[in-house]
Amino acid sequence: MTVQDAGGNTATMSAAPITLSITTPAGAVLSCAANPAIAVSGVATFADCRIDKTGTYTLRATSGTLTAAVSAGFTVTTGPAVKLAFTLSPTETKFRKVFTTQPVVAVQDAGSNTVTSSAAQVTLSITTPASAVLTCTANPINAVSGVATYAGCGIDTKGTSTL
Repeated sequence: MTVQDAGGNTATMSAAPITLSITTPAGAVLSCAANPAIAVSGVATFADCRIDKTGTYTLRATSGTLTAAVSAGFTVTTGPAVKLAFTLSPTETKFRKVFTTQPVVAVQDAGSNTVTSSAAQVTLSITTPASAVLTCTANPINAVSGVATYAGCGIDTKGTSTL
């Protein structure tokens, strides 16, 4: 960011603090190594800036009484799929009955954004107790728009289990 005079020239004597912000669809957060950044010879440099949600944004630079600057619009998209995350987990239920709340698993990128282009096959399993059997209407299932929504899941044994 450059601090400019009325003629559009860089104000090389400026040491103004410049703050970046974003338009905020769905509660996204902009983070930078330092924000605000102090202008040096009229230029403020921002490093390691990132936005935590996908969407279309503009950046806004402000500093005290100076006229604000607004960037051109840009789009933040998801990265490659790297992990799975439960967006709904089963709750307590009666044994040999289907879960009251059925599991939903999202295919996510490193920023925990759902990768809506993913049709990855997702398999549920249980880790405890050793003799318990997990059954679902279908398992594994393919994600639809990055989300695997299960139905008819239940466990045949009493006890605490982990999916």
